[in-house]
Amino acid sequence: MLTTGQQATTTAAVVLPAASFAAGPVTFKAPKANAAAIEIGKSGVTVGTGFVLDPGDSVTLNIGNLSQVYLIGANTTDKLTWIGA
Repeated sequence: MLTTGQQATTTAAVVLPAASFAAGPVTFKAPKANAAAIEIGKSGVTVGTGFVLDPGDSVTLNIGNLSQVYLIGANTTDKLTWIGA
């Protein structure tokens, strides 16, 4: 089943909502409209320690559940979007 979603950034690390992905990888994208880079990583990620996604960037990861990924940003107006099956 195809699943899509988005999460607004916060200035403190936030875990993505639980969603299982058994059929394949998940692609994460920082929309071009974002004002700043966002970072993703494991629990405890901080600005400066995560995987950087500049506006318009994307990355594909093989994960079993979104709750394995944490998000942080410099402001609360940017977003991270995803699609997976």
